Amino acid sequence: MLKTSVQHKILNYLPDDRPVTAIQVIENLDKCPKGFFAISKTYDQDSDADLRESSIFKSSTARYLCLSKTEGLPNFVVQELLVLTDKANPPKGFSLLSRTADSEQKAWRKKQLCYRLVNKKDIRTAITDIIICSRLKKAPSGFSFAGELNGVTICYKMGNVQDTQANGNQQPVPPDRPPKPVPTSPGGGVYPSLMGDSDHDYEILRPGAPVSNARWRRPFSRRAL
Repeated sequence: MLKTSVQHKILNYLPDDRPVTAIQVIENLDKCPKGFFAISKTYDQDSDADLRESSIFKSSTARYLCLSKTEGLPNFVVQELLVLTDKANPPKGFSLLSRTADSEQKAWRKKQLCYRLVNKKDIRTAITDIIICSRLKKAPSGFSFAGELNGVTICYKMGNVQDTQANGNQQPVPPDRPPKPVPTSPGGGVYPSLMGDSDHDYEILRPGAPVSNARWRRPFSRRAL
């Protein structure tokens, strides 16, 4: 049990390079959809990653991004992420995150967040991680800039889809078949029987060599020496 727990903790620290397959917005962290995980902390300050618009009212509802690497349309992955103004039309092929998944409320007021899904067989790279930065105004090393949303910066990381797909779907190589046994006399199996007195020397016959009328020549007994 202890070994399993340690392995689970190690796996949690390892990077997950699988592509993102679905994105949602939620109001309550406790209501993250099944199969999703919430981005609750900022990448640069480890502070609350709330994306809500700044307000003097304490009752203002929160907004958190949720990602999944297993849910969504089969074989589709997120390839692009973009922040737009509230009046801009999303580019062709992009979907808007306009409502919260847990409360069906309007997600944003002055900005829009959209993303593009693409069949993974048609692309080589896709988004594998999304981060929220509270102070950085540009993407950190290894990430791309998606835009600013209500005072925070949204960035994403790209990864190779083909590598992750090969690792996840790689079929095991069948083992080599053993060589067929050399045909032997019809009197037994592959090896001669060693029943009874097993202290015998057996004559090795070459394939095609003439065989005498006697099926077996009586072996020479070492005990006679």
